[in-house]
Amino acid sequence: MRRSRSRLMFVNGGNDPMTAEPYRLGRGSRDSAVYTAPGVHHVFLGDVIAELPPQQKAKAIADLRRWAR
Repeated sequence: MRRSRSRLMFVNGGNDPMTAEPYRLGRGSRDSAVYTAPGVHHVFLGDVIAELPPQQKAKAIADLRRWAR
């Protein structure tokens, strides 16, 4: 999966014990992203996206809207 997937989004809390080692996208990944919300613990995806820094939050939401078309 790390080498050739598209439209993957990983949104991690910076203090989330479930992401002690965050996922890293491989070179073959297309249209995918990994985001980290600083200081956030393990919560629901929408809650973590809301806590992303403004620029990352805007990009994550834009990706989801584009993928949903």
